[in-house]
Amino acid sequence: TNNPYNVKVISSTHIFNNFTLPAYSNYSELRIGLDNIMFVYDNPNDNYNYYIDLYDFDGNLVNSVATTYNSNNSNVQDVRANKNRYGVIFNDYQNGFYDCYLITDNTYKNAKLTNWNYWNVNNDYINWND
Repeated sequence: TNNPYNVKVISSTHIFNNFTLPAYSNYSELRIGLDNIMFVYDNPNDNYNYYIDLYDFDGNLVNSVATTYNSNNSNVQDVRANKNRYGVIFNDYQNGFYDCYLITDNTYKNAKLTNWNYWNVNNDYINWND
């Protein structure tokens, strides 16, 4: 288990509280959006399943998603934070699909995509650059 991250968020006009993110084992990703920080990690206290935690800049946990994915059955394909949108894509290589999670302060949605070999699907184009 790796030591938890100690975080201090600084803006041009404000220094936010120090806070500590959870300990992780082999995987962690940190992304900063317009109004939150997203931390994706494998939780050593829950069979190394991947968790998606969303914090405000004062360190308050505003949403947490415990997934059933871990390094034995999947890998994290992509982690993005753009403005106030937060997304994680898991590659479930055992079952042959991608699972896309979109997270907000108070909810999350996920969609499983099969036969995915490029970044567009019917009626949608996944674009992280806006």
